[in-house]
Amino acid sequence: MASQYDISTKTQPDNVGLTVSLLPRGASIAGISLHRGDVEREVVLGYPSVTDYVSDPFYMGSTVGPVANRLRNGRFSIAGEPFAIDINEIAR
Repeated sequence: MASQYDISTKTQPDNVGLTVSLLPRGASIAGISLHRGDVEREVVLGYPSVTDYVSDPFYMGSTVGPVANRLRNGRFSIAGEPFAIDINEIAR
């Protein structure tokens, strides 16, 4: 199982000119490239190096936010700022 600090990328090119690079940290999308002939276009904003994702306070590219589990009382904080969200399973 990959740790959140594992910074290796997994790139899978396909037949239609699309390449997706993923990082296990936050299920982050490190890159999506479109290829047409000799031209390659990166369509995702990201860091220049995969090592930059380790110290990223903004969860850039993450598909799973800073909390990937249940939130006690529907509350959490990011960088000291509290957030409250709707609770959808009150009995739990």
